[in-house]
Amino acid sequence: MLQAVGQAISDWAHVEEGLFAVFYELMASPSKGPPSCTFITAENLRTKIQMVDSMVRNTQSGRKVLSEWDKLQIRCNKLRIARNDLAHRKVAMFTIGRGKAQPALTTYSHDIRHHLKEDKFEIPSHIKIDRVKELSKLFRRLGGDLSKLADNIRRSLAKS
Repeated sequence: MLQAVGQAISDWAHVEEGLFAVFYELMASPSKGPPSCTFITAENLRTKIQMVDSMVRNTQSGRKVLSEWDKLQIRCNKLRIARNDLAHRKVAMFTIGRGKAQPALTTYSHDIRHHLKEDKFEIPSHIKIDRVKELSKLFRRLGGDLSKLADNIRRSLAKS
C-alpha cells in the first residue's frame, strides 16, 4: 500500500507539469524563468488551476482551446480532491466483517467530516489499494492530456 500511495503521489507530478506547460505556452514568454517563478509561487493546487484557467480565458490563444480546457479543468478539480485524500490519510489494516485484514488508507482519528450530514463533507472512510492504483493511472493520463493541450497551443502560436 505504501508503495502504491508513493507512486500515485509521484504520478501527480505529471498533472502539475501539464498545468505548467499550458500556463507557459499561454504566457508566450521567450524563456521559462518568469512563468516558472510565477507558477511555483502558488503553493495551493487550486490556485495553480485557477491561474491556468485565467490564462485560458483571458488570452487569444487560450480562448481557442476553451472547450477542451473546460473538460480538463473538471478532471483537474475532481482528481485534485482525490489526490488530497491520498496525501492526507494514513495506512492502516482494515477489516470488514469476517474478512481478512487488508491495508487501506483511513482518515485520521480527529477527522470527523464523515460523521457530518452535509453532503459537501462526505468522504469515504477508507480507500483500498485498487483505487490508489486507479488514481495513479488517472493522474498520468490527465498529465498527458494537459501536455497535449500545451502542444496544441504551441502549434497554434507557431502558425500565427
